[in-house]
Amino acid sequence: MWHVRRNKPWTDIGVRNQDLGPDSPIRSGFHDRYQARLLSRWEAMENSKTYIMMRVGQDNLVINQGSGEWTAHIVITEPGGRQDRPGKGGANPFAVKVVESTAGSIPPGLSESYYSCRSVKNKIFDIDRESMIATSRFKLFMIAAID
Repeated sequence: MWHVRRNKPWTDIGVRNQDLGPDSPIRSGFHDRYQARLLSRWEAMENSKTYIMMRVGQDNLVINQGSGEWTAHIVITEPGGRQDRPGKGGANPFAVKVVESTAGSIPPGLSESYYSCRSVKNKIFDIDRESMIATSRFKLFMIAAID
């Protein structure tokens, strides 16, 4: 997002003046910038748009930093990556393709996978990270449009 979409040089890591570069804090950077665009329904996701998914902690807030079970994490959806899944009883009948770097994927590191929504309450989505190891599969996220 920073280097390619915003055409920033690879030597610029975007940490000054509210820049949203790779080293920006998640809650006080991305969440604060996009909070007016937070989704409240999974069905509101448009296939042509890009969304940022920000991990939520036990306090129902986006995690800014941390380690262990409550590690901060962001995920980016891939435009055009929606996978329709008819026959699921009409509830959340699609998954979205995402890109992330995580130790929870198989193999660990940069990966593409599909996320589906198990439920949502107060703009917090219970997400099934379908190709993750069992201990990393189900996590909570807030989702905001970034286009």
